[in-house]
Amino acid sequence: MAQEKKILCMYSGGLDSLGALYRLLTEPEYAAFGLHVHHMHLKNVENRTLAESRAIQATFKYFREKGYRNFLYTESGHDYSFMRRYFTFDTYWYAFMAANIITADSAIMHVAVGRTKSDMESAGSRMNANRGHEIFHATLPLELRFERSYIYPVAHLTKQEVWNMLPADLRDLSWSCRKPVLSNKEPRPCGKCPTCQEMEKIRQNQG
Repeated sequence: MAQEKKILCMYSGGLDSLGALYRLLTEPEYAAFGLHVHHMHLKNVENRTLAESRAIQATFKYFREKGYRNFLYTESGHDYSFMRRYFTFDTYWYAFMAANIITADSAIMHVAVGRTKSDMESAGSRMNANRGHEIFHATLPLELRFERSYIYPVAHLTKQEVWNMLPADLRDLSWSCRKPVLSNKEPRPCGKCPTCQEMEKIRQNQG
């Protein structure tokens, strides 16, 4: 009996990765694949681990209650908060982790990442993505090195279009602030970082 082919979705709980996961769960082109969702608890100077964890719990609860198709969920943690002076992009960590997960489960054919149209058009974002690809391929076993690939379910959409695509009660569960502040031990958007400012414009222009 042939082993079911799978897609691994690297999920942060942010709007872009939520859009990618939503399309994986709803679009017919992905229906033939089993789905493995993985979140990395990345502890760094931005300190958004708690906020992302809350978003993941809320979105998963939504998917369960609304009867979306099942998926396997796993998580891992990496603490690099000691790197105060130098920042390492999330792209590099999830590339490394994705390759290790595929090493353990070779039925995974693709890694789904929430990169939007604007990410694809940004020179800086492309550079980080290319470096992530290098880490991904270098970490894979030799026999799988060029047999597994990234896919981008929302690459044809802007962040605004991702927001408009998602059900209103789902998109509000995502988390996008890069530097949350704690209020009574609860994470709140800072309202000042570029992502917060971008999300404010998106909400004002929502469809």
